[in-house]
Amino acid sequence: MDSVIRKRAEEQFRARREYSEDDDLKKVARAPVPPFSRQKQDYKINDLPNLQRTRDPSFEMYGGHVPSTTDSESNSHLYFALVEARQKTDRTRTIFWFNGGPGCSSFDALMMEVGPFNLIKNEKGELGLKEKEYGWHEYANIVFIDQPVGTGYSYAQTDSYVHELDQAADQFITFLNNFYEIFPELKNTDTYISGESYAGQYVPYFANKVIETPDLPLNLKGLMIGNGWIDPISQYPAYAQFAHAEGLIQPGTKADKEMMDLVERCEKSLNSALTREEKTGILQIYISECELIMDQITGSHRKYENGKATCLNTYDYRLRDEYPACGMNWPNELHDVTEYLRKESVTKAFNARARAESWTECNVKVSRELTAIHSTASVRLLPKILKHTKVLLFAGDKDIVCNYQGIENLVDNLEWNGGKGFSGDTPQLWSMHGNPVGEWQAERNLTYVRVYNASHMVPIDAPEPMLDLITRYMEVDLKSVKSSDNYNFESAVGDINEFGEEDSSVSWAGSHKKSGSFALLLIIIGVAVGGFLWIRRRRRQMLVHDYSQLRANTLSQEQEQGIETSDRRSNEQIESERLFDVGSDIDSDEGDSNKHKE
Repeated sequence: MDSVIRKRAEEQFRARREYSEDDDLKKVARAPVPPFSRQKQDYKINDLPNLQRTRDPSFEMYGGHVPSTTDSESNSHLYFALVEARQKTDRTRTIFWFNGGPGCSSFDALMMEVGPFNLIKNEKGELGLKEKEYGWHEYANIVFIDQPVGTGYSYAQTDSYVHELDQAADQFITFLNNFYEIFPELKNTDTYISGESYAGQYVPYFANKVIETPDLPLNLKGLMIGNGWIDPISQYPAYAQFAHAEGLIQPGTKADKEMMDLVERCEKSLNSALTREEKTGILQIYISECELIMDQITGSHRKYENGKATCLNTYDYRLRDEYPACGMNWPNELHDVTEYLRKESVTKAFNARARAESWTECNVKVSRELTAIHSTASVRLLPKILKHTKVLLFAGDKDIVCNYQGIENLVDNLEWNGGKGFSGDTPQLWSMHGNPVGEWQAERNLTYVRVYNASHMVPIDAPEPMLDLITRYMEVDLKSVKSSDNYNFESAVGDINEFGEEDSSVSWAGSHKKSGSFALLLIIIGVAVGGFLWIRRRRRQMLVHDYSQLRANTLSQEQEQGIETSDRRSNEQIESERLFDVGSDIDSDEGDSNKHKE
């Protein structure tokens, strides 16, 4: 079984490296490592090649390398890119963003998701950047960090890679202390730690370390995690639940039988993981047997098109990709992003020349080194964190790999602040400009939002709704924004508008003060959607209950039969399927890889 996993992983990484083998791209002239500067202006990013500024006010940007350890031998430095807030609001807010992998650069988010610009080609076919709308820098400073060390533009002078999540958290704290020396004006501002995918592990670990470091000048206001991998116990069974709910696998078919056979094997492994956790206090993050369910789902849709084998895109099942990549070549902009970021002029402009190798989106060596075998899954940290600050979990509903069903299972199974799951049965409808864009629930410091028609990288598909979401979550006073170049979200969660006021005139059933029969029609639709949400919620609760009962039954049977469930897998087996960030450019000095999942 593990040989099957390894073979598929190697095939996928080979596909992702097809355009990474050009020696001219991979070798760069390393600039001398400068001494650590505490002067803000030394980090100013002035002119990015072919950047078109189209907005007023525009944005200011800073970036460079900051020490992340006190060990002079390793000399580890994390790269950051800070985009200052475009608008002045009621108070200063700062977001720290992390992509996952592990080992994938946060330039994914900067260049394609929540940053201030998009990649374009001019009339001459030259790559450049154009300022865009709905970046997360609109009302907050946002800091994109390449970590763990070795990721993206970050570097160390020796092979001092991170092996456990606590180590990554320690490096983040050291980075922060140095970062605040450069930008003292950001100390004690309202701060949010955010990210997507495998950052579902990073973000809680980093937040927990912040909470445990009281002298750190960071005012932690909340966490934001998009399509995060957080809880293997709740999320692995959701592969099959999601496949059924979204019609990817039809019940009673051969594909369904094969999938459910794998689910049964997965259930046994999950129970073994829980048994080991009772003995060790560690809930492992990856369970290789359960990864095979994903392979079955995508493989069941394998077919030949134009002479090539294709399969479902695991990050957006509405799309297809070449087999065995199955989403690794997505988003389509990745090739151009890599080409742009490897240009010497771009590297110089980003103050990133101290790294010896050219930029690569995901570094498999970093991923392979971060085994996290002594790190418990981050779901175990959430109850403590929720006592101290609020947490936002959002999920695009077309993603398979970290799908919304798994996040909802997580919430239903989670005990925090005196209760288990949400006490209310029905989420509120979230609408913009009179159209439903998602579902919203919030209680006892936890907010969950399902975003309609969005992929694993939600801001790519829903840029305006996502800016509205974080604006609400960060409680930005939009009336304090004086600029004429400001947004009119026309949004509502239930009857609460974008200003945090109760106003039924902007709810989706009454937006724009619709009149007559059309308003009545919208109200009828609203009732129908509300009924659908209630039915779906009840069905989800039944699925979670059935899964929990099956898990208990399986464990009981194993105990009755005297089956030994505490046998351990090797490090290679535990880490065999673990790449949790999208990418088509995995770089490895040694050329071997044994993980593939984003």
